[in-house]
Amino acid sequence: LLMAEADYAATYASCRDFRGEVGFEKRVDGKNHVFTDLGESPVQALGTYFHELGHALQDLTNPSLSTTSRTDNVRALLEAQAQLFEAAALRAIEEHSGISLMRFPDVAPMRSSVSSILDNTNSLSGSADHSLGYKMLWMETLANTSGLGTNTELVNDRRLSSSTAKALYDFLVAMQPSRVEGWVIGIFSVSTRADRFMAISLSRLEADLATADYGNPGLQETAFLVP
Repeated sequence: LLMAEADYAATYASCRDFRGEVGFEKRVDGKNHVFTDLGESPVQALGTYFHELGHALQDLTNPSLSTTSRTDNVRALLEAQAQLFEAAALRAIEEHSGISLMRFPDVAPMRSSVSSILDNTNSLSGSADHSLGYKMLWMETLANTSGLGTNTELVNDRRLSSSTAKALYDFLVAMQPSRVEGWVIGIFSVSTRADRFMAISLSRLEADLATADYGNPGLQETAFLVP
């Protein structure tokens, strides 16, 4: 093991027993280590791996965000970065392989499920860091403080391409801790952005989608909660 056995066991137990997570990223002796529970389905394990890689890349690129005081907004920003990196990687697989991973049919049960996920996230139910992280992505994409044109791309294409999502990830990772609180105030200053994003997200459901093109249920959150 690259990590001391006692540290590994303690971190693993904390991850599995107390928080119910299926992956974690940890810096040990200056090196970043990523753990993924391969007991999950292959595509969920892959998504978790990409998520934790997003955390690791942030820690390597801008460690000041890892060492600064962990306010609610800083913790949520770190989650937003990883959520976006995961989506960018999965979308790149879709774009280059032609395999459908995150397309879902517009049928009543699915619409109800997606609406529930969106509503719960909007109300910050469940894991506060994860929900606020997703909501930060909604607000930032429509506010377009990055200058990447994410607001226009989201409206026109209903989701960001893998390359735009990665560029937005890079923008968020480069943010200095001193900017975080002011940035959050700015993107949340227009409350209607959340409702607008949720409407766009629901429009991703596809009428008459062939069964062979149905996405993986384990990727539903990534499919509908990430811009």
